[in-house]
Amino acid sequence: MAVAQGEGTLYHDMSGCPAHKYATGGGFFQPSTEVHNFRNEGAGPLVVYAMYYLPSGRPNTGIRIDQAQPGNCPNIP
Repeated sequence: MAVAQGEGTLYHDMSGCPAHKYATGGGFFQPSTEVHNFRNEGAGPLVVYAMYYLPSGRPNTGIRIDQAQPGNCPNIP
C-alpha cells in the first residue's frame, strides 16, 4: 500500500498490538493472512493506494474479509 495523502496508523492483531504510523509518501506490504486495521488518525483526508493479487478466477469480493474486533487488542479503534 502507498499513502498518497495524509497520515494513517496500521494496527496489527498480534502480541502487544504493535502500531506504525505512515505519512504521505510512505508505503508497506500487508500479508493477507494477518488481521489488521489501517485508520485515518490525522487531521485531514487519507488517500491510500492498494494493489491486490487474487488467484485466477477469484472474484473481487475476495479482496476484503471483515473480521471481528481482535480480542487481544481492545485499544484498536
